[in-house]
Amino acid sequence: MPFIAGKKSEEPVPYRPFFERVQDWIFKIDIAPELGPFRVGMFCLLALLVILLYTGTQFHGLHDAEAMDAGQLARNLWRGRGYVTQTLRPFEFRYLNSVGLTPLDPATNTQPELWTPPMYPWVLSAVFHVLTPNFEISGNMRTLAADRVVMMVGWILYLVGLVLLYLLAREMFDHRVATMSVFMYLFCNPLLEAAIAGGSWGLMSVLFLLTAYAVFKAEKCPEAVAGEMRTVSAGVRARAGAVGGAELGGLADAVWIEPIQNAGGSGDGDGNGDQGGTGAADVCGGTAEVQVSTAVATDPDQCAADV
Repeated sequence: MPFIAGKKSEEPVPYRPFFERVQDWIFKIDIAPELGPFRVGMFCLLALLVILLYTGTQFHGLHDAEAMDAGQLARNLWRGRGYVTQTLRPFEFRYLNSVGLTPLDPATNTQPELWTPPMYPWVLSAVFHVLTPNFEISGNMRTLAADRVVMMVGWILYLVGLVLLYLLAREMFDHRVATMSVFMYLFCNPLLEAAIAGGSWGLMSVLFLLTAYAVFKAEKCPEAVAGEMRTVSAGVRARAGAVGGAELGGLADAVWIEPIQNAGGSGDGDGNGDQGGTGAADVCGGTAEVQVSTAVATDPDQCAADV
């Protein structure tokens, strides 16, 4: 008998507990392919809620020395003074005199910056040209407007890293592992702290994830496409060295160069073969070693679609 509003059914209706109906509803949402945009939208709302709550309860201005130093370097770049610092270091005076450079500009009380890699301050200065910050200080202000701009840059890099982590995990494993990874990333307190601290860790993580993703793509592509991926990875490695100095550059050599050179795998003359590797993943202090096996794609059309 069809259901008619306001009319009681004459046939017996089996009783189903409330929790079973809720479970069926959740199951339908989970497997329905047409609800994919709905799930993505709900996750975006959750990420926005986490960002707003964490910022409102934990952000009280910039307190990290590295972040404040990067901010004043970006301010000097934004004002057209060049890559100079207002943090005067006495040991640099002797070195600058020994190489024939002026150790201190009397007009601006600045000296050339010799220690901080320039890429992150350049990124901040570019943002300052778009979102003009206010560096004025008043007695009743909780935080500077410029501090909030730097914090916003940290959150943007945090979200870009989240997307890259999902793409990399899906490339290495599958959709379910990638989804679990982004949820762990979203609620990882050290990453949230780094996002509001204003340091360069967010930019370094984005560059590292981007290059790792390029490496895994190169391992699945023919040699022609892999050559282009080598070029991209080399450029990102150089920029990572500009952000993190010699330490990150050395790490880049160990992580990027050999995997990219061996992207073609070992096999016959047609470039067919399998290549295995071991990766280590450290998520919020929990370390898990995983065995990763990849195969070089033999279909150029399929490879082009993957890229």
